[in-house]
Amino acid sequence: MRLPTWFPAMGLAVVAFTFAALALYLAQLRQAPDTIHHDLWEQPAEVAAQRPVAPTSWSFDFAPISAILQNVRVDEQGRLVLEPYLARVLEGATSILPTDLDDANLERLAQLIDIEMPGLAGETLSKLLVNHYRYRQAANAAGQASAATDSRATLENDIALKRKFFDEATVQAVFGKGIMLKSYLLARRAVNEDDALDEKQKKLRLAELSARYNQILPSQD
Repeated sequence: MRLPTWFPAMGLAVVAFTFAALALYLAQLRQAPDTIHHDLWEQPAEVAAQRPVAPTSWSFDFAPISAILQNVRVDEQGRLVLEPYLARVLEGATSILPTDLDDANLERLAQLIDIEMPGLAGETLSKLLVNHYRYRQAANAAGQASAATDSRATLENDIALKRKFFDEATVQAVFGKGIMLKSYLLARRAVNEDDALDEKQKKLRLAELSARYNQILPSQD
């Protein structure tokens, strides 16, 4: 089979066109090198202005933290509502953070919260979250995190540790319900383990504990 006489000429033209297109593409890349990395992460401008940071130097992912913090409540004056539920929000957020964040990362975390929730509520929340993270670090170092209800002494130590990182009003409003619950469970266990009491006496003591607990337990969740 004979090829048309114009076939070799057409092949050379295709090759020449391909090389020309490639040369043009490379020239465009040299003229606009910033377009090569257009998909790299960029931190918020407000944070970048105060603490420039490369994408690879982040030690935490803020997206899931932000999702958890959306559950907090703010009152009509724009203040963060200090309530027992806030303890669960703080615990949920700090529990998914790396355990070895340094001060620079914690400062960046606070800045991101302030940007996402401007005003007094965000300022309060960022401080509480950073303090709760440091509280968890101290509790883990002391071996309290996994044994908060093991003994009355452990509970008292945990209360003292909370008071190092939070003011008394926050301890009572945010953590008071959890402290009372742990105290109640310890008291019940002590009654059940008291061999000096018969079953009738134990039931009476447990009923008294339940009544006392229900009277002092905050009504909000």
